[in-house]
Parts: sequence; C-alpha cells; structure tokens
Amino acid sequence: MRRLISAEFHKLITTRLWLWLLLGSTALTALYASLAIAFGDTPDNPTPPLASPGGQRTVFSVGQGAGTLLAVLAAIGLTGEFRHQTATTTTFLTTPHRGQVVLAKLATYALVGIGYALVCIAVTIAIALPWLNAKGRGRIAATVTTSSPCSAGEGTPGSGSGSTSCAPRPARSW
Repeated sequence: MRRLISAEFHKLITTRLWLWLLLGSTALTALYASLAIAFGDTPDNPTPPLASPGGQRTVFSVGQGAGTLLAVLAAIGLTGEFRHQTATTTTFLTTPHRGQVVLAKLATYALVGIGYALVCIAVTIAIALPWLNAKGRGRIAATVTTSSPCSAGEGTPGSGSGSTSCAPRPARSW
C-alpha cells in the first residue's frame, strides 16, 4: 500500500496542475480574508462585527472557500487515468486489486487536502492577524483558539433566545 501511495504522489507531482490549483486556493483565501476584513464593519454586512469574537471567527474561517479547487484536483486525479486509458494499461496491470488502488488515491488526495488546508490557514492568519491588530481589535488570540460561538466565560451557544446567542453558563456542582 505504501508503494501505491508513493506512486500516486509521483503521478500528482509530475504535473503542474496541483501547483496552479494551490496558488489559486491561496489567492482565493487571501481575497476572501481581505474582503471579510475590509467590509466586516459596514452597516449592511450580515456577519457579526469584527470587534466581536464571532466576526473574527468569520474572518478566520474564510479559507474553506478555496476547497472547491481541491475538489477539482481530486476529481481530475481520480478520473484522469480513465480518460487517458492509463488505468487499465498501467495501474491495474501492476496492481490488479482495484480496491487498493482506490484507497491509495483516497489516501493521497486526503494528505494533499491537509496540505492545502494548512497553507490556506497560514495565508488567512498572515493576513488577518496584522490587519485586525492594526484596526485595534482585541482578544484575537482568544478568538483563534476557541471553537465555541461564545468567547470564554460568556456562556454556552444556543442557550438564549436565538441560535447563536450566548447565555450565562450554569454553575457546576461537583
């Protein structure tokens, strides 16, 4: 299986499509993050203001929009061999177990997806942290590290009247 995954990585790296799609993903991430920060405090914007933790979380979650290009890469990687008829002549002659070939492709593109995600996260942080600090937005480190819609100590999500409201947490009894 390790050789199959290595072969899939080799097939992926020998083309330049992965690089162009990675550059496109980083460009889209940079554009989305810049637009989210630039227009985050306008009155007509339906997202929370950037001064709130929810608004800052919105900015840090824009990198997921570039995932469509990763889906394009995976679709081309999975269907390209059938289009060029190299799947039956090369791949399945060396490895007649089709299930192992499909698993190797899935593992390869999952690892590539993790790499794309890490690059997009790094681009978002590189743009958002300095820009939000320059705008005077505080508590950015707490926003990045929390995953709850409510910041630490403000309550639990969904316990108020709205689905994203924060209500005080009930006291724990040990």
